[in-house]
Order: sequence, then C-alpha cells, then structure tokens
Amino acid sequence: MTAQPQDQRTRPRKQPRQARAQHTVSAIIEASARILEEQGHGGFTTNAVAELAGTSIGTLYQKKYCGRVDLRTGAVVQFAACTLLYAPVVALFEPQPIAWTGSFIFALTWSVIVLSVGAISLLYWLLRHGAAADVARLFYLVPPVTALMAFALFGERLDAAAIAGMVLIAIAVALARRRPT
Repeated sequence: MTAQPQDQRTRPRKQPRQARAQHTVSAIIEASARILEEQGHGGFTTNAVAELAGTSIGTLYQKKYCGRVDLRTGAVVQFAACTLLYAPVVALFEPQPIAWTGSFIFALTWSVIVLSVGAISLLYWLLRHGAAADVARLFYLVPPVTALMAFALFGERLDAAAIAGMVLIAIAVALARRRPT
C-alpha cells in the first residue's frame, strides 16, 4: 500500500459549498478531534461523533456508504423495508378490511407511484446534485400547488386571501431562487 500525503488522506472527497453543509462538516471535524483528545481511539465511535456534532448517525452513514447508490435501488430498498415494518402493524391494528373501489385504487396508485417513488426520487436527485437549498425553497410551493390541484380536479373554491397567499409565496420562492450576479 502506498502512503499518501497527510493532507490528501484527511481532505474530504467533496467540498461543501453551502453554509449549512460547511457548518456540519466543521462540527463533525471538531467533534472528532474533541473525542480523540478526551477519550482516545477507544471512545471514537460513529455514535459519539454524531451526538457531539448534533447530527444523525444516518446522515453520516448515508454520506459515507450510500453516496454512489443508484437512486432507484435505494428507493426500492427503502420502500421494501418500510413495507416489511408496517404491514404487520397494519394487519394487527386496522380492524376493517380494505374496500377495493376504483377511487381507492386510484388514490393508492397515485400515492405510491407519484407521491412516494416519484417525489422521493426527485428529492434524492436534487440533493445528490447539490441543490439542497433549491429543494428547501420548493417545499414552500407544496400548499399552493395542492390548492390549485384541488381547484382543478375537485372544484374546490379559492378565495381572494388564498390567491393572494399563493402569489406571495410564488414571488418569495422566485426571489429566493435568484442567483447573485
């Protein structure tokens, strides 16, 4: 094994670009140094670093081991695990059998394919491509888009206050998305 220069071994593979990511990386480095200094190698665990850095173990694990996982494969694994966990709970605690009507099948299909698989895949893609801030800003558009869909699909009424709120949210998201020149 060839020895690498010290700075190359300790430098992150990817440099954080956003302030929050820079803060998280700094917190992890500071927590790691503090644990090594105070407890040595014996106390240096992922749990200890995550706890002291104020982040989750899942975040550390995902960045280290899942950064290159295919998004579709990751989504299938995630949804399969959730199904295995929740199916027995539903079977035990849901007293009524499912009424397989056309509207129920449509709602279930929409929830699974569009809301779960589609939305989560889009979210992961945006996050993987460094668009975390864009994702956060787009969350503000969920209520207006939902209201517009309810208006178009189900005849829901939109009053002046709702329309004004939607316009304000759209303007705020557009202003937040502007790139400095």
